[in-house]
Amino acid sequence: MIFSSSDRYYVLSDSLAEEEYAVGFRKGGKALRDRVQGLMREMKADGTLGDISEKWFGSDITIVKLDNMIRDGKSKQEIYDFLLIQSAGVVNITSKNFPGLYGYFKEEYIDGTLWVPDDDYVPTERPWYIDARAAIGRVAVVYPYVDAQSNTVTITLSKTLCDARSVAAMDLSLNELKKIIKEVTEEGGTEMEFVLDRK
Repeated sequence: MIFSSSDRYYVLSDSLAEEEYAVGFRKGGKALRDRVQGLMREMKADGTLGDISEKWFGSDITIVKLDNMIRDGKSKQEIYDFLLIQSAGVVNITSKNFPGLYGYFKEEYIDGTLWVPDDDYVPTERPWYIDARAAIGRVAVVYPYVDAQSNTVTITLSKTLCDARSVAAMDLSLNELKKIIKEVTEEGGTEMEFVLDRK
């Protein structure tokens, strides 16, 4: 439809929302899934995906993940800007129960939540950084603690990125976790839910 009457469609200069999309495949349909993933990787590598994005959106929106930003040598300012935008979205959709994203990138602490640490704050000595580095390839969950900024009991989810030095993190208020468990219990038809620690 867009091809047959493209003069009726316009690309807006402002984004209405930012979201990621996925392609679903029939369970067990590995051959098709692998072929599509291979084609997407080829299109990314040869620039076709970026060209399509440039044509329809005016810029390459395929570079949205921190791993890609690191691989592509994006500056600290570009990473900071990305964290600010993503944090604003996270705060908006989670009713401030996730304050946003922060982490250690390019040998520096960068915070999309606008929190400015004290001069003696050493990010590489924090549990969110240490635990993520120990769990390379997996999301680390930091034991509950009282967050200095919000004064609420919080856990942190963190993950090491592609360069094996950078770590992205976000906090989750246990108040929100309690609410999620209550909703799952009420909607799921079960009488109880459990939250278990890997250890």
